[in-house]
Amino acid sequence: MLLRSLVVTCFLIVSLFSAAQTPADVYRRPLEDVLKSIEKTFNVQLKYDDRTVSKKTVEFANWRFTSDVKTTLDNVLRPLDLIYRETGKNSYAVSSYDYYRRSEAEGKKHLDQLLAAYPSAAAFDQRKADLRKSIAAALGLSLTAERTSLNPIFRKKIVMDGYTVENVAFESIPGYYVTGTLYRPLKGKGPFPVVLNPHGHFFNEQDPPNPKDSSRYRADMQIR
Repeated sequence: MLLRSLVVTCFLIVSLFSAAQTPADVYRRPLEDVLKSIEKTFNVQLKYDDRTVSKKTVEFANWRFTSDVKTTLDNVLRPLDLIYRETGKNSYAVSSYDYYRRSEAEGKKHLDQLLAAYPSAAAFDQRKADLRKSIAAALGLSLTAERTSLNPIFRKKIVMDGYTVENVAFESIPGYYVTGTLYRPLKGKGPFPVVLNPHGHFFNEQDPPNPKDSSRYRADMQIR
């Protein structure tokens, strides 16, 4: 009787633990371990910041491996909003997906698509007018409203290598000023296109603790 009770008890304990684990739990692996397996399997070197991969896990990791290293990296990294880029022979760098960054090839492809969509100045002007109306409607602005003086303010001009930087502001509506930084080229014959870049001040999990080394203050963000 005692033996039967022990057997039943053991069976119930095993059943409870089995019910608590799903297949995803069983085959879930830390991302760092998976990357090490990729390096060993394909004889490649992966470079990444520990903070980028820490505390991340891969569901059904073993099933994401294929016979091709790039396909395997896509299968493992994309669901985690991570990407890779080839840095050399059998060498890859893993990083967070930069939604704002495009390669030269991607940029050229996008520009070619735009040129094909607007083959003439008239087609572009029509598209420009449509976008202007759409932006105004989204912002709740009236294109027929009375315009007031912008009263621009220019502060100290800093001369850099090939361009100048000025702190500027303008009065968008009476009493409300919009501030920004104006970059203007020193070389070349205008007129030059205007690029409006609205952005905030924020930090990413990969950024160093020192704000001067983070976000828009990073060295790679100073390329103009």
